[in-house]
Amino acid sequence: WRTVINRWARMNVVHKQHRHGQALPDRNDEYLLYQTLVGTWDTEQPGTPAFAEYRTRITNYMEKATREAKLHTSWVNPNVAYDTAMRQFVEAILDDRQRNRFLLDLDRFRQKVAFYGKLNALTQKLLLLTVPGVPDIYQGTELWDFSLVDPDNRRPVDFVRREVLLAQLAAYAEQAGEQLLPLAREVLDDWQDGRVKLFLVAKLLQLRQAQPNLFRYGGYTPLYAEGSHAAHVVAFQRHHLATHITVIAPRLIV
Repeated sequence: WRTVINRWARMNVVHKQHRHGQALPDRNDEYLLYQTLVGTWDTEQPGTPAFAEYRTRITNYMEKATREAKLHTSWVNPNVAYDTAMRQFVEAILDDRQRNRFLLDLDRFRQKVAFYGKLNALTQKLLLLTVPGVPDIYQGTELWDFSLVDPDNRRPVDFVRREVLLAQLAAYAEQAGEQLLPLAREVLDDWQDGRVKLFLVAKLLQLRQAQPNLFRYGGYTPLYAEGSHAAHVVAFQRHHLATHITVIAPRLIV
């Protein structure tokens, strides 16, 4: 990651502006931008309207992030020079009108890490729905969701698509009965379409519905792994009277 970040910084230094001896945007905001791009660029292909919309979303997000950080600019006292430099930097490094070395390199890297990032997302959702407390599933996050902070996360959600996918999974599960492993493997193999996350959410919500007292009143006992890969597992039990479940999830998988 350090190597990649330094390489991208060298590629994009030509797009920075200089004012009073300082390069704009600064390295911290540039680093935030790279993190954001790796975490949110999904299926939008350069040269398409979808990618143009994505570039606009990132531009708006970086303006909000830098203003709310209040280091170089803010909503109350906007620094026009910094805001302009930030906006033009984003637009330049995401320029898809011609060959863009940075975009090509970013695309290669994000595809390399995307699967592991989504496994982490599954672990997060598993923990959300099994640890003590009241889980809150934000609109649209039953599938992969790459929304940024508001107002980006208030965009319309395609609930029809989610209903169709959920009905398909339910029909498959009913046909399979207790033999759900083939279905689990299928949706994991096709992880890009998000069905694996929807499947996980649906099964866990069904479990919570079937065992309300376990999740409302149940205790929590951490479990500790042993062996050479112990650091890569998080596990615990939820228990209430004679009912208990064991939750095991991967961590630090790269």
